[in-house]
Amino acid sequence: MLSAGSGAPLPILNQIINGYMPLINYQLNETNANSFAQSLQCIVPKVLQKMYLVKNSLKDKDVAKLFQDISKTSGLQQIGIIGNGLGL
Repeated sequence: MLSAGSGAPLPILNQIINGYMPLINYQLNETNANSFAQSLQCIVPKVLQKMYLVKNSLKDKDVAKLFQDISKTSGLQQIGIIGNGLGL
């Protein structure tokens, strides 16, 4: 099982298949979103190259944290964010 930077298991990372993670209708609260964002620093782009976040209850600050942590890597090939709480 993949884990966050703290070494704690983060089950959503097991959704990654062949470098692609379609995370659909998986509800993320602020704490989970922060752990997920931190873990991206360790897995992008070696393990994860494409990510789609669809209806995950992400708000502006959660998406900002994701982008902030992704910016510390060499980047994703594709990212899609659809049906979240942007503007909230």
